[in-house]
Amino acid sequence: MGDRVRGCRATINPEKYSRATIEGREGLTVGPTLRDRFNSFTRPFRPKNSLGEVDLFSRLDIHKALGGYKKKVHCDRANRLCSFILYFVDAGKEGIEGGTLTIHRHVEKKRPVDYERYPDPENAPVVATFSPKENMGVWFPCSNNSYHGVNTMVSNGKERDYRYINISGQAEALW
Repeated sequence: MGDRVRGCRATINPEKYSRATIEGREGLTVGPTLRDRFNSFTRPFRPKNSLGEVDLFSRLDIHKALGGYKKKVHCDRANRLCSFILYFVDAGKEGIEGGTLTIHRHVEKKRPVDYERYPDPENAPVVATFSPKENMGVWFPCSNNSYHGVNTMVSNGKERDYRYINISGQAEALW
């Protein structure tokens, strides 16, 4: 029997985990794509059937953040199950300002499928912050209201190294 967490029920079957799936970078956008907007608009008109079994896969990104790096408040793509960020640089020790991971809460209570991917900042206030530290990891479910962002980083030429790992499903939306 699977567990239900924040609107998602998952029963993990190792045989349904794809080691061959490679997700292209074209879906990793800063703002909503035309497809994101279309899916958001048409979601209320589509049947609300259970997904059934969905093949899962991992994504691993190796990043270097430089001065000016930021991410506006968002939740990850709807096909994400969970994400893990592992930092390799202590921002404070390196003299890096900003680049802080911010966790947000939407002010409205909605069904998980009804949350927008990119809320207006005034609708998603900050509830927690994490300054990058060497070997610090942050894990979170990627439900449709798991909002986070990164404030602008001022690096003075220093790089902030981190890894982004997630478990995703081969479906439009898991939540």
